[in-house]
This record gives sequence, structure tokens and C-alpha cells, in this order.
Amino acid sequence: KTSTGFYPEYNLQTAAYGSALQEFDVKRALAVPQEIQTRWILRIDQHRICTQCGSRLREKGGRSKIRNGRRNGSLASPKGEPCVEDQHAWGEIVGDVEMREFPYFYKDVKAFMAAKILWEWENDYWLRQIGYLT
Repeated sequence: KTSTGFYPEYNLQTAAYGSALQEFDVKRALAVPQEIQTRWILRIDQHRICTQCGSRLREKGGRSKIRNGRRNGSLASPKGEPCVEDQHAWGEIVGDVEMREFPYFYKDVKAFMAAKILWEWENDYWLRQIGYLT
């Protein structure tokens, strides 16, 4: 995942992937050797930090987002304020890489299936129109 952190919806997403990998035809086609016992999520992100005020610049998908720099609950600049817009002194790109295990696979599969059923219920009319539901 390319993000600033780990979020609960990632558990549902990876549960859906794991569930799909356990389907007989998929498991056979991919030669999955055993049942899934756990899962890991690799999080990768990059940002730049303003050398003057500590604000953080994150660019992703053609969009830029600036978060004001804070240290110990106060702004990081000597004046206590972030730089004026477009006057930051951005440092080099800093990469973040983090990997975490999410072992509660079966509980998350149940939550994903419940969310899927709710989504199908909410979109019943359109799903029938395209032949998804019969």
C-alpha cells in the first residue's frame, strides 16, 4: 500500500484477496500450496520535509498535500508558524517502508462478506440490470 499509515479497510481488502485465493479454481490455477494462515501488508510512502518549518509535503497521483509541521503539539518553526504558502524549503525525498502482520484473517473475511452483502443489497436494482444478481 502507498499510504501514510495502516487503516482498518486494508484488513477487509486483504481478507477479500485471501478469500479469493482460497477458491478452488483459483487455488488450483495458481498452485497455492496450502491454506492461508496469516497475511502481511507492506506500506511504502514518500514525502519531503520543509527545512524551515517542518511541514510535510506528500505528492501522490498528481496531487500535493501539505501538512503543517508540529513537534510536541506546537508548530516546529522558531516563530511558531508554518511557512507562507509556496515558500517552503523542501528537503530531499524521504522514503517510509513498514511491514506489519495482520493475523486475524477469518474474522476479517466475515466482516468483508458482510460488507459485500450490504453493498449488493444497496445496489440490487443496478446489479440485476447487468446480470450480476439473478
